Amino acid sequence: MDLNSICFLRLKYGKKRYYRIVNNNKYGIIDIMKEGGMVKNNQFFRLFIVILFETSLFMLMGSIDTMMLSAYSGEAVNAVSNANQALTVMNMLFSILSTGSIIIIAQYYGAKKIEHAKDVSLISILLSFIFGGILSIIFIIFNDFILTALNVPKHVYQDSKTYSLIVGSILAITATNPVMSSIFRGFHKAKISLYISLIANILNIIGNAIFIFGLFGLPRLGVVGVAYSTVFAIIFRSVVSLILILNYLKIRPSIDFLKRFKSYFTEIFKIGSPSALEGIIYNVMQLVVVSMVNLISDDAMETRTFVLQLSMFVYLGSAALAQTNQIYVGNYIGNHEFDKAFTLTNRTFKMAVMISMAVTLIFNIFNDELLGLFTKNQAIIEQGKTLLLFTFLVEFGRAVNLVYAQAFKGAGAVKFPLYTAFIFMLGTAIPLTYLLGLKLGLGLVGVWIAYAFDELARGAIAIFFWYRKSWTKKRIVK
Repeated sequence: MDLNSICFLRLKYGKKRYYRIVNNNKYGIIDIMKEGGMVKNNQFFRLFIVILFETSLFMLMGSIDTMMLSAYSGEAVNAVSNANQALTVMNMLFSILSTGSIIIIAQYYGAKKIEHAKDVSLISILLSFIFGGILSIIFIIFNDFILTALNVPKHVYQDSKTYSLIVGSILAITATNPVMSSIFRGFHKAKISLYISLIANILNIIGNAIFIFGLFGLPRLGVVGVAYSTVFAIIFRSVVSLILILNYLKIRPSIDFLKRFKSYFTEIFKIGSPSALEGIIYNVMQLVVVSMVNLISDDAMETRTFVLQLSMFVYLGSAALAQTNQIYVGNYIGNHEFDKAFTLTNRTFKMAVMISMAVTLIFNIFNDELLGLFTKNQAIIEQGKTLLLFTFLVEFGRAVNLVYAQAFKGAGAVKFPLYTAFIFMLGTAIPLTYLLGLKLGLGLVGVWIAYAFDELARGAIAIFFWYRKSWTKKRIVK
């Protein structure tokens, strides 16, 4: 029986629960409403699981690099951590294209304008390659300046420089990966990106083992070995993704592709730029914090690196939920279904908080074992355990920010997260880190208190403005 033609009403006496299937829409989603609120969306959860696993693999790559390097030497961990902090700034600039493309694709997809979505996809890939190439040249030229600004310790400076130059040389290719992942998700084919990420991770682990530890009679390359493995995995992922986009998704230029190029180019940068600037602000904050942490001690830098690696897995569920919710918000907004976008986002927020708090609790219970995966230095482990307690506050605020910020972006209201980031990250988080971490001598505890304040403040403001619903007027696709 066609579910579009039925309206199912169930009345359960006593508890008075009301369920109604309202439609079976073009996404294959059965929307079930409970007392006016959406409570079930099978397609949403399937996409969430796929994005969760893919995001896990992405984060796992960095954690595995850290763990394998820690077995080689603590200095190697410090060197790669500093280099990656510098590279992250470059990578965040790529979000101009990936964020812009996923929002526009999702809204066009929701509005059933598939050819427009395909054209946006192709333009995004082309622009990301060009943009990444330009940034690669800039990064190589100003490499010494960037590392010096980070206060990279002299004893790891050369390793940091070597790693950053090797990985930074392929930023043109690196830039295409988040864009192509966004394309798969925008067309509801996220499983493809997941499988590619899985294979790339396996190749990265194998490469690490061979090059770091000198298997099969090869020399022990340490930091350089990690750089080679990372480069190979990035190139593999990019090439395979492009082949599948062209041949499996059959995304080819439309007849009017060239005529639309300028308008799409403008749309992508108009939507993506605020998100990229938000990411840049975040990473500027992190760069400043790293420079302060380097002034505390080498142990402080290693502790920060290990705890942040664990924190990535704490907010993993929130990040995946936020990304999934963004896609559906874009679909709903493109189809003028504002109430569904509002209800779904509020439900997603509650789920994100519950998952983050549960994982944080588990990580605190098994803190010795988890930190022991990275180091045997008891001083670092004890300091890391203290920071994990403060993670409850940090991750509660982060869960709010991730879900609502992505929802604002999915709706087209991309400037709001930028404004709050500018005010709180630069205006409060950095001064608080300096005051608490250095001036008052709280060290990393002061840093984590500043992180918590930033996340909680931005989260509270995001909820307030979400309920005002001004974002319903920011729809991109007319």
